[in-house]
Amino acid sequence: MKRIAPFFCLAVGFMLLSSCEGLFETSVDYEVPQQTPVLATTAIIPANYDTAGIFISHTTPDLHSFPGIIHDARITLQIGDQPYTDWQQDNDLLYKITAFNVSDHQGEIASLRIEANDFTTVYSEIQIPTLPKIREITYGFHQAISDDGTRIDQLKLKLDDPVDEENFYGLQAFYSRLRFRDTTNMFDTVRVFLEADELVTEGGSPLFFSDATFNGRQAELRIRAYNYNPPSRDSGQVIVQVLTFPKDYYLYLKSVEVFNNADGNPFAEPADLYSNFENGTGIFSIYQVDEHIVDVDFE
Repeated sequence: MKRIAPFFCLAVGFMLLSSCEGLFETSVDYEVPQQTPVLATTAIIPANYDTAGIFISHTTPDLHSFPGIIHDARITLQIGDQPYTDWQQDNDLLYKITAFNVSDHQGEIASLRIEANDFTTVYSEIQIPTLPKIREITYGFHQAISDDGTRIDQLKLKLDDPVDEENFYGLQAFYSRLRFRDTTNMFDTVRVFLEADELVTEGGSPLFFSDATFNGRQAELRIRAYNYNPPSRDSGQVIVQVLTFPKDYYLYLKSVEVFNNADGNPFAEPADLYSNFENGTGIFSIYQVDEHIVDVDFE
């Protein structure tokens, strides 16, 4: 009988709590203050492509509203003494401009000003990054070993980091994989997953990192490359792109990583996305792309 007593007490306690429905519940009315909507801009522009695109919407005054697309924006992108103002919105709702290539403006200041009816004008300013001198790029098939002992590929990159400035890089690699073999061979472009513990905490493609460990010096980087879809032929080519970003975009990417890690985690600190706009929110960046084609033996 003594062994039954504790379970009997628990059962009685549970019934007592169940009978007090609503006793421990309370509701508190809280009025969330409305915010003044501002322009929200995503302007991530490659310097050496012929077309640039900008997406412009606006924030909402409260939690019950939806952000809207801006259709009457007036955009001025100034690079040195050259203004770019002929932006047209297309069916994808992007404001685009052609004949834009500004790859020869490395190190210059670029500013972006956006006006729209009923909204405060927003402004952002960055410095166009400088491309490093690439000394050597090689891609070795099954020339590295992962933490679990599996054979993986290795990407080697030797570059001269520009001195007297903080630089931020991205690295991505692709190769073509044969889909169908007939009179007209068809190929897929496959992205390679990259990882390097000494540069960043997480891998990916692109792989983002700063020059904190080799500032102003020549660096030889060894990157683990995970090729999850091996090519169907013995040899081929890998396309390697070295990207250079302003610091603002690097900070934005880090804030996106923190934001995504906090999503759905009740114990995580609140995370805000980094913005470099005055009187608004969003990100403005111009980045450089240096593309190299590397021959690879996949045997």
